[in-house]
Amino acid sequence: MISETLYIAGHFIQILSYGLIAERVSRKGSVLGLSCDFVAYSFLWLTASCIYGASYLISSKLAAQYSKRYPLYTSYYTSPIVVLLDSVGSIVTFYLAWQTFKKFKGSRRHHEALSLPFYFFSSLLGCGLLVLVWYYLHGWATLNELDIANYFYVISYFGAIFRLIPQCSTNWYFSRFHVLHRHYLLVQTLSTFFLTASLLHYKVNNQEWYELPTNILSSETLLVTWVCLAILLYQSQIYKGGKKILPQ
Repeated sequence: MISETLYIAGHFIQILSYGLIAERVSRKGSVLGLSCDFVAYSFLWLTASCIYGASYLISSKLAAQYSKRYPLYTSYYTSPIVVLLDSVGSIVTFYLAWQTFKKFKGSRRHHEALSLPFYFFSSLLGCGLLVLVWYYLHGWATLNELDIANYFYVISYFGAIFRLIPQCSTNWYFSRFHVLHRHYLLVQTLSTFFLTASLLHYKVNNQEWYELPTNILSSETLLVTWVCLAILLYQSQIYKGGKKILPQ
Protein backbone atom coordinates (compact mmCIF):
# COMPACT_ATOMS: atom_id res chain seq x y z
CA MET A 1 0.00 0.00 0.00
CA ILE A 2 2.82 2.41 0.88
CA SER A 3 4.65 1.58 -2.35
CA GLU A 4 1.59 2.26 -4.49
CA THR A 5 0.82 5.49 -2.62
CA LEU A 6 4.36 6.73 -3.26
CA TYR A 7 4.06 5.82 -6.93
CA ILE A 8 0.68 7.53 -7.32
CA ALA A 9 2.07 10.68 -5.67
CA GLY A 10 5.05 10.72 -8.03
CA HIS A 11 2.92 10.06 -11.09
CA PHE A 12 0.42 12.76 -10.11
CA ILE A 13 3.24 15.29 -9.81
CA GLN A 14 4.51 14.17 -13.22
CA ILE A 15 1.12 14.83 -14.85
CA LEU A 16 0.88 18.14 -13.01
CA SER A 17 4.23 19.12 -14.52
CA TYR A 18 2.85 18.68 -18.04
CA GLY A 19 -0.13 20.81 -17.08
CA LEU A 20 2.22 23.56 -15.90
CA ILE A 21 4.12 23.39 -19.21
CA ALA A 22 0.87 23.73 -21.17
CA GLU A 23 -0.23 26.64 -18.97
CA ARG A 24 3.07 28.46 -19.50
CA VAL A 25 2.94 27.92 -23.27
CA SER A 26 -0.62 29.27 -23.33
CA ARG A 27 0.34 32.30 -21.24
CA LYS A 28 3.48 33.10 -23.25
CA GLY A 29 1.94 32.23 -26.61
CA SER A 30 5.15 30.47 -27.63
CA VAL A 31 6.69 27.00 -27.72
CA LEU A 32 10.18 28.27 -28.52
CA GLY A 33 12.77 25.95 -26.97
CA LEU A 34 10.27 23.19 -26.20
CA SER A 35 11.51 20.03 -27.90
CA CYS A 36 8.98 18.63 -30.36
CA ASP A 37 10.30 15.14 -29.70
CA PHE A 38 9.85 15.62 -25.94
CA VAL A 39 6.18 16.46 -26.49
CA ALA A 40 5.63 13.58 -28.92
CA TYR A 41 7.39 10.96 -26.78
CA SER A 42 5.45 12.12 -23.71
CA PHE A 43 2.15 11.74 -25.55
CA LEU A 44 3.15 8.28 -26.80
CA TRP A 45 4.20 7.20 -23.32
CA LEU A 46 1.04 8.25 -21.49
CA THR A 47 -1.42 7.25 -24.21
CA ALA A 48 0.11 3.81 -24.75
CA SER A 49 0.36 3.27 -20.99
CA CYS A 50 -3.32 4.19 -20.61
CA ILE A 51 -4.37 1.71 -23.32
CA TYR A 52 -2.15 -1.01 -21.88
CA GLY A 53 -3.29 -0.46 -18.30
CA ALA A 54 -6.98 -0.21 -19.19
CA SER A 55 -6.75 -3.45 -21.19
CA TYR A 56 -5.25 -5.29 -18.23
CA LEU A 57 -7.78 -3.72 -15.88
CA ILE A 58 -11.08 -4.40 -17.65
CA SER A 59 -10.56 -7.32 -20.06
CA SER A 60 -11.60 -10.68 -18.59
CA LYS A 61 -10.44 -12.39 -21.78
CA LEU A 62 -6.97 -10.93 -21.35
CA ALA A 63 -6.90 -12.13 -17.72
CA ALA A 64 -7.72 -15.67 -18.86
CA GLN A 65 -4.99 -15.52 -21.52
CA TYR A 66 -2.50 -14.27 -18.91
CA SER A 67 -3.19 -17.13 -16.50
CA LYS A 68 -2.91 -19.63 -19.34
CA ARG A 69 0.42 -18.21 -20.54
CA TYR A 70 1.88 -17.88 -17.04
CA PRO A 71 0.44 -20.85 -15.10
CA LEU A 72 2.77 -20.21 -12.16
CA TYR A 73 1.60 -16.58 -11.85
CA THR A 74 -2.10 -16.77 -12.63
CA SER A 75 -3.09 -13.37 -11.25
CA TYR A 76 -1.84 -9.80 -11.58
CA TYR A 77 -2.65 -6.35 -10.26
CA THR A 78 -3.17 -3.19 -12.29
CA SER A 79 -3.52 0.10 -10.44
CA PRO A 80 -6.80 1.79 -11.50
CA ILE A 81 -5.60 5.15 -10.14
CA VAL A 82 -2.48 5.01 -12.34
CA VAL A 83 -4.72 4.22 -15.34
CA LEU A 84 -6.83 7.26 -14.47
CA LEU A 85 -3.73 9.46 -14.18
CA ASP A 86 -2.44 8.10 -17.49
CA SER A 87 -5.73 9.03 -19.16
CA VAL A 88 -5.53 12.56 -17.75
CA GLY A 89 -1.88 12.77 -18.81
CA SER A 90 -2.80 11.62 -22.30
CA ILE A 91 -5.33 14.46 -22.60
CA VAL A 92 -2.89 17.04 -21.22
CA THR A 93 -0.04 15.97 -23.53
CA PHE A 94 -2.44 15.89 -26.50
CA TYR A 95 -3.31 19.50 -25.71
CA LEU A 96 0.40 20.31 -25.40
CA ALA A 97 1.02 18.63 -28.77
CA TRP A 98 -1.80 20.69 -30.30
CA GLN A 99 -0.18 23.85 -28.94
CA THR A 100 3.22 22.79 -30.29
CA PHE A 101 2.26 21.58 -33.75
CA LYS A 102 -0.83 23.67 -34.47
CA LYS A 103 -1.76 26.68 -32.34
CA PHE A 104 1.71 28.14 -31.70
CA LYS A 105 3.71 26.44 -34.43
CA GLY A 106 4.65 29.86 -35.81
CA SER A 107 6.70 30.53 -32.67
CA ARG A 108 9.06 27.64 -33.49
CA ARG A 109 12.30 28.27 -35.38
CA HIS A 110 12.63 26.60 -38.78
CA HIS A 111 14.97 23.93 -37.39
CA GLU A 112 12.60 23.05 -34.52
CA ALA A 113 10.66 20.00 -35.66
CA LEU A 114 10.31 16.29 -35.08
CA SER A 115 13.67 14.60 -35.60
CA LEU A 116 14.58 11.77 -37.96
CA PRO A 117 15.24 9.38 -35.02
CA PHE A 118 11.68 10.01 -33.80
CA TYR A 119 10.23 9.37 -37.25
CA PHE A 120 12.27 6.16 -37.50
CA PHE A 121 11.29 5.02 -34.01
CA SER A 122 7.58 5.79 -34.40
CA SER A 123 7.46 4.23 -37.89
CA LEU A 124 9.14 1.08 -36.59
CA LEU A 125 6.70 0.74 -33.70
CA GLY A 126 3.73 1.64 -35.89
CA CYS A 127 4.62 -0.98 -38.49
CA GLY A 128 5.12 -3.55 -35.75
CA LEU A 129 1.68 -2.80 -34.33
CA LEU A 130 0.04 -3.04 -37.76
CA VAL A 131 1.70 -6.41 -38.40
CA LEU A 132 0.53 -7.73 -35.03
CA VAL A 133 -3.05 -6.58 -35.59
CA TRP A 134 -3.06 -7.96 -39.16
CA TYR A 135 -1.80 -11.34 -38.00
CA TYR A 136 -4.28 -11.38 -35.13
CA LEU A 137 -7.29 -10.51 -37.30
CA HIS A 138 -6.38 -13.13 -39.92
CA GLY A 139 -5.37 -15.82 -37.45
CA TRP A 140 -1.95 -16.23 -39.08
CA ALA A 141 -0.12 -16.60 -35.78
CA THR A 142 -0.85 -17.56 -32.20
CA LEU A 143 -1.51 -13.94 -31.23
CA ASN A 144 -4.21 -12.74 -28.88
CA GLU A 145 -5.37 -9.67 -26.96
CA LEU A 146 -2.57 -10.15 -24.43
CA ASP A 147 0.07 -9.72 -27.15
CA ILE A 148 -1.57 -6.55 -28.47
CA ALA A 149 -1.80 -5.07 -24.96
CA ASN A 150 1.82 -5.96 -24.21
CA TYR A 151 2.91 -4.23 -27.42
CA PHE A 152 1.39 -1.01 -26.09
CA TYR A 153 3.56 -1.55 -23.02
CA VAL A 154 6.61 -1.65 -25.31
CA ILE A 155 5.54 1.67 -26.87
CA SER A 156 5.02 3.26 -23.46
CA TYR A 157 8.34 1.85 -22.22
CA PHE A 158 10.41 3.46 -24.97
CA GLY A 159 8.37 6.66 -24.92
CA ALA A 160 9.05 7.10 -21.20
CA ILE A 161 12.77 6.34 -21.58
CA PHE A 162 13.36 8.69 -24.53
CA ARG A 163 11.15 11.65 -23.57
CA LEU A 164 13.70 13.83 -21.72
CA ILE A 165 16.69 13.11 -23.97
CA PRO A 166 15.51 15.43 -26.82
CA GLN A 167 14.98 18.31 -24.39
CA CYS A 168 18.57 17.96 -23.20
CA SER A 169 19.66 17.90 -26.84
CA THR A 170 17.62 21.01 -27.65
CA ASN A 171 19.29 22.93 -24.83
CA TRP A 172 22.76 21.91 -26.06
CA TYR A 173 21.88 22.89 -29.62
CA PHE A 174 20.68 26.37 -28.68
CA SER A 175 23.35 26.77 -25.94
CA ARG A 176 20.55 27.86 -23.67
CA PHE A 177 18.56 26.36 -20.81
CA HIS A 178 14.91 26.65 -21.76
CA VAL A 179 12.54 27.00 -18.83
CA LEU A 180 9.61 24.65 -19.50
CA HIS A 181 7.90 26.08 -16.45
CA ARG A 182 9.13 27.99 -13.42
CA HIS A 183 9.73 25.02 -11.11
CA TYR A 184 10.26 22.32 -13.73
CA LEU A 185 13.48 20.82 -12.33
CA LEU A 186 12.16 20.85 -8.77
CA VAL A 187 8.86 19.24 -9.76
CA GLN A 188 10.55 16.61 -11.93
CA THR A 189 13.05 15.77 -9.21
CA LEU A 190 10.29 15.43 -6.62
CA SER A 191 8.24 13.24 -8.94
CA THR A 192 11.17 10.98 -9.82
CA PHE A 193 12.12 10.72 -6.14
CA PHE A 194 8.65 9.42 -5.21
CA LEU A 195 8.62 7.00 -8.16
CA THR A 196 12.07 5.69 -7.25
CA ALA A 197 11.15 5.41 -3.56
CA SER A 198 8.14 3.35 -4.59
CA LEU A 199 10.24 0.81 -6.51
CA LEU A 200 12.79 0.67 -3.69
CA HIS A 201 10.01 -0.01 -1.19
CA TYR A 202 8.76 -2.87 -3.36
CA LYS A 203 12.32 -4.20 -3.47
CA VAL A 204 12.87 -3.90 0.29
CA ASN A 205 9.69 -5.90 0.86
CA ASN A 206 11.12 -8.63 -1.40
CA GLN A 207 8.23 -8.47 -3.85
CA GLU A 208 8.80 -10.33 -7.10
CA TRP A 209 8.17 -8.84 -10.55
CA TYR A 210 4.82 -10.60 -10.90
CA GLU A 211 3.62 -9.05 -7.62
CA LEU A 212 4.18 -5.47 -8.79
CA PRO A 213 1.44 -3.45 -10.50
CA THR A 214 1.60 -4.08 -14.23
CA ASN A 215 1.40 -0.38 -15.13
CA ILE A 216 4.37 1.19 -13.35
CA LEU A 217 7.59 2.57 -14.79
CA SER A 218 10.63 0.33 -15.00
CA SER A 219 13.85 0.85 -13.05
CA GLU A 220 15.70 1.47 -16.35
CA THR A 221 13.31 4.32 -17.17
CA LEU A 222 13.89 5.95 -13.80
CA LEU A 223 17.66 5.57 -14.17
CA VAL A 224 17.62 7.35 -17.55
CA THR A 225 15.33 10.01 -16.06
CA TRP A 226 17.79 10.70 -13.23
CA VAL A 227 20.65 11.02 -15.73
CA CYS A 228 18.62 13.46 -17.86
CA LEU A 229 17.66 15.51 -14.81
CA ALA A 230 21.34 15.73 -13.85
CA ILE A 231 22.13 16.98 -17.37
CA LEU A 232 19.29 19.53 -17.21
CA LEU A 233 20.55 20.74 -13.83
CA TYR A 234 24.07 21.11 -15.26
CA GLN A 235 22.68 23.01 -18.26
CA SER A 236 20.72 25.33 -15.97
CA GLN A 237 24.02 26.30 -14.33
CA ILE A 238 26.31 26.66 -17.34
CA TYR A 239 23.66 28.59 -19.27
CA LYS A 240 22.59 30.67 -16.29
CA GLY A 241 21.39 34.03 -17.51
CA GLY A 242 20.96 32.53 -20.97
CA LYS A 243 23.20 32.80 -23.98
CA LYS A 244 21.85 34.18 -27.22
CA ILE A 245 19.77 31.76 -29.18
CA LEU A 246 20.99 30.72 -32.62
CA PRO A 247 19.87 33.07 -35.41
CA GLN A 248 17.16 32.02 -37.83
